[in-house]
Amino acid sequence: MTFYRQCHLSKGTTKEVVWIPEKFAKTGKYLLIKDSDGWRVDAAYGRRSEDYLWAQERYHLNAFPSLL
Repeated sequence: MTFYRQCHLSKGTTKEVVWIPEKFAKTGKYLLIKDSDGWRVDAAYGRRSEDYLWAQERYHLNAFPSLL
């Protein structure tokens, strides 16, 4: 089973909060994301399974059908 961690990433002045695979969620590590390198993992938080995250995404999409 694949697990993900919620992380704060930064690149220059840009900040993002994302779920990334646990094996990459190491504070201080720099990542290459879709041909954009230099994203730094500033912090890593909660751990969730891939199944849980997909279920949450479907739940939130169904809660707001106008977004589909």
